[in-house]
Amino acid sequence: MSEQKIRLRLNRLREKMKEYHCAVCIIPTGDPHQSEYVGEHFALRKYFSGFTGSAGTLAVTEKEALLWTDGRYYVQAERELKGTGIALCRAGAPGEPDIYQWLEEYLKKQDAFGFLDLLEHYSGEEAGLPDPGRDAAGCIAVDGRMISVEMGRRLEECAKKGNMLFLWQMDLAGETAGEQMPPMEHGMIFALDTKYTGMTSGEKLAAIREKMMEEDVDGHLICTLDDIAWITNLRGRDIPCNPVFYSYMYIDMAQCYLFADPECVPEELVKELSEEGITLRPYEQVYETDQYLDEDSLVLVQPDRMNYFLYKKLLSHCNVKDGFQPSEYLKAVKNRTELEHLRETHVRDGAAMTKFLYWIKHTDPETLTEWQAGRRVDELRSRLPGYLSPSFDTISAYGPNAAMMHYRAAEENCAALKKEGLLLVDTGGQFLGGTTDVTRTVALGPVSEEEKRCYTNALRGMLRLQNACFLKGCTGRNVDILARGPLWQQGIDYRCGTGHGVGFCLGVHEGPHSIRWKMPAESREWELEPGMVVTDEPGAYETGRFGIRIENQLTCVLKEENEYGTFMAFEPLTLVPIDLEPVMPELMSREEIGWLNAYHKKVYDSISPYLQEDERRWLAGATKELKP
Repeated sequence: MSEQKIRLRLNRLREKMKEYHCAVCIIPTGDPHQSEYVGEHFALRKYFSGFTGSAGTLAVTEKEALLWTDGRYYVQAERELKGTGIALCRAGAPGEPDIYQWLEEYLKKQDAFGFLDLLEHYSGEEAGLPDPGRDAAGCIAVDGRMISVEMGRRLEECAKKGNMLFLWQMDLAGETAGEQMPPMEHGMIFALDTKYTGMTSGEKLAAIREKMMEEDVDGHLICTLDDIAWITNLRGRDIPCNPVFYSYMYIDMAQCYLFADPECVPEELVKELSEEGITLRPYEQVYETDQYLDEDSLVLVQPDRMNYFLYKKLLSHCNVKDGFQPSEYLKAVKNRTELEHLRETHVRDGAAMTKFLYWIKHTDPETLTEWQAGRRVDELRSRLPGYLSPSFDTISAYGPNAAMMHYRAAEENCAALKKEGLLLVDTGGQFLGGTTDVTRTVALGPVSEEEKRCYTNALRGMLRLQNACFLKGCTGRNVDILARGPLWQQGIDYRCGTGHGVGFCLGVHEGPHSIRWKMPAESREWELEPGMVVTDEPGAYETGRFGIRIENQLTCVLKEENEYGTFMAFEPLTLVPIDLEPVMPELMSREEIGWLNAYHKKVYDSISPYLQEDERRWLAGATKELKP
């Protein structure tokens, strides 16, 4: 996207801001469901900044614009924001203020405008405005549907300190973009059979109601699409790579309402939902809270998983209790049926990845681009039974581009491969039998000593975590050092977590558990439980030079119980050979080499029946035993 186009869009937004004496317009990455990946209809932050990453918040003032994003996107954001006049703010970096700290300081410097003469539909108590007699120094505008309750509260606090109005119903960005944004997607919804899910939606509702009784609440309102898809055993196509559908859900002890587009739910599914105790209602009707809530109801919500606009609607009609939505934890612990399908799906997915690795090793790299390599992975996976879509846009990054953790190659703008260096491929699929996510870094020719050292230490970290033994009660923070240790000893770190949860035919990133050494202050740490699925993906990213990541999916399993407690371990789900060419065995311990050999034996035994003879012979060599 051209820098000039971004500047013009920001200028149009600033003209709109002047109409309302708006000091700051906040444009988050989000939709009304707090989704990580959003449909193009809601991609306003990308529209006004040109930044294509999946996380970031844009703040626009009269004279400047700033974008906050995390360590996964520093390099990418620098490149995409260049020339736009938008300053990059590195969220989480030492000494860098977060958006709230910046906002408080910025508002201190603003001159009073006097009270705002707003249009009627932005005025009054419902819009969150103070009494008309009060003076204010302007306003902070944000679309409250696109921010969490948590973020709304913090912005409201900043506004009060700065003597500003906080207008959470003012969608200036949406008004400015207008018809430039594509319409909201609503695709047909389909059922995921209980032979895959292992539980009916009625059984899931019963489990949620048990948790609601423990919380002593009357009802529970859910905004998050993956939770609703899990509860209903339904899937959709409204967001690319995410088999979910736009919806809300309200559960009380007697009723369950699914707010979705009725035209997208086949008649037979409406009947099946009704049999499970779920009533279908129109999507937008969720905001008509008086239609399904009693005034004296106490409703459970999770502040970081609900949009601020809907939360304000609830507060005007009933009592609200902040808490944790039970479905997030329940869906994270996979049942026996789900785990059986995940294991089978990973074998077939591993075979497709192995075919790709065979192909890339037997093709002249100088005839290929990053984009062509990525499309080859997608094409091989798409042939598999039960395949629905990629689980995210495949990352195929060569050389310096791989230093951008979430780099995306475009056909018209990508690097040509060479007979040297490393190609990083991070890819995954959505299947009826589960969700996959795997990364392999492949040598295309000679590799530098530094690259080999980083690659070997990333591999050592991955193996150390994969083979961990830990007491039940440990969280991801307790085991993160196993993956980072070898890289830290080299004086290298990666600016992201080591592992994230993965859904079952749902989001490729799923909470509540994760593996990371540094937890956000407001976050609750969750114990690793048997049945949880998590990734193991240490890496090294040297800006302008190279990027390395080796990623497997693991599931937590019980190992043994004795007088010291319950011990747990990980079982690798991902079954894909790890390139041995960049490995420096002399850096590895005898134990680490043994772990690698054992893993490669499992890969060969599991994958070889699905390969052609030439691919099988190659795999035998690619998984040969290393000698200590």
